[in-house]
Amino acid sequence: MDLSRLPNSVKDFEKLITEGRIYVDKTDLIYSLAINNSQPIFLSRPRRFGKSLLVSTFECLFKQKQELFKGLKIENLWKDQNTYKVLHLDFSSMATSSLNNVELIRDPDNIPSEKFNSICDVLEKNNLVLLIDEYDSPLTSFMDDDKKFEAVRNILSDFYKAVKANSEKLRFLFITGVTRYSNTSIFSAFNDLKDISLTYDYGSLLGYTDEELDLYFKDYLSDIALKLNTSYADIKENLKINYDGYCFEKKGKIHVYNTWSVLSFISEFDDSDPYHGYWADSGAYSSLVMNFLKDFSNLDQVKQYSFKLLQNLNSLDNDIILGFEELNKSSNPMQMDPRVLMYQAGYLTIKESLLGGAKFGIPNLELQKYLYTNFFKDVLKPILPKDSSLQKLNGNSFCSALEKHQSKDILDYFSLIIKGIAYDTTIFTHENNLREFIYLALKWLGLCI
Repeated sequence: MDLSRLPNSVKDFEKLITEGRIYVDKTDLIYSLAINNSQPIFLSRPRRFGKSLLVSTFECLFKQKQELFKGLKIENLWKDQNTYKVLHLDFSSMATSSLNNVELIRDPDNIPSEKFNSICDVLEKNNLVLLIDEYDSPLTSFMDDDKKFEAVRNILSDFYKAVKANSEKLRFLFITGVTRYSNTSIFSAFNDLKDISLTYDYGSLLGYTDEELDLYFKDYLSDIALKLNTSYADIKENLKINYDGYCFEKKGKIHVYNTWSVLSFISEFDDSDPYHGYWADSGAYSSLVMNFLKDFSNLDQVKQYSFKLLQNLNSLDNDIILGFEELNKSSNPMQMDPRVLMYQAGYLTIKESLLGGAKFGIPNLELQKYLYTNFFKDVLKPILPKDSSLQKLNGNSFCSALEKHQSKDILDYFSLIIKGIAYDTTIFTHENNLREFIYLALKWLGLCI
């Protein structure tokens, strides 16, 4: 199979098309957004779901590079013949390295708001397309530094006020990000901002649907099925279990696959470990996750490793109910409900729609393995006594014993789990408690769904 046709991490639409790579055509949805002449549009999605490619597609469309759209759904829909000035700002490039000395940005000759005003001064009305990718990246870089966070937020707030003041020059304004910080003047300055993050019509704008996997990647998946001596249906079912399950719209009906994980599964295929945690292991949010698990488990209040820690983690998959208004409240990460932060970062997703809100949970097996194994490795293990039998747990060894039908080793493994339980807990008072503890211990090591 020709792996060079896979889009992988290509973020440039023109490069993707001219190199003949696969483009999953969502230009009908892009068209419905691009014809908007009045409202600024905001979209929140987790990292590596295709936000940057989406922004690049808008850029090519408004620059009238129509040759790139031949054969796509938008080809016969797009009637706008004007060529616009396009300002594409990738704020991820303004992350920690360029913002370490925040005060430098206050240089009179290098103030973003003033530079934007200068650009607009020479433009006619309705002539500028402003595309802002990863608007929150400079803020997220300073999640742990209140002073720098506020300094960067003030700079960005001034910038968005300047954008608002020059709104008559704008033909189209599109903003992407991961988190939604309400007090950055994006949301306060633009009182007509159209937030499509939870909109049903755009639930499949990023991520792959089942139909898109069949349409664009069937040959690749069929080839992998042959290598694994299994069926195409079996490959699809395993992909669904491991990488599907994301839902970003209020009705809770549209599910999409993680694009990064699907493409990595194909391009990095390894028959010894095909369903690897590609997206989870590639992220920059591991500290965010661990801080969440520690806070969620109230470790400071727990005197010993206990059943309560596991029950709290398990509730991620069952008991999180949030109102949709709660997703839009926070002005900074320190004030943000950690469950909301986990949803926006892609570790939780909408499971079921409720009146005014939704039930949230872990999207799929990839994330479940990631959360449980990291909980065991980074949260639970460090507080275990050195002589605790739980320190000896090893998922690979247990899997090997199962594959070889080594009944004694399997029993010894379960014995390690049970011996690691403090006798003064309530686990031994009910069989259901003990069964759940063993089940959760297996989850720590990614050994069950």
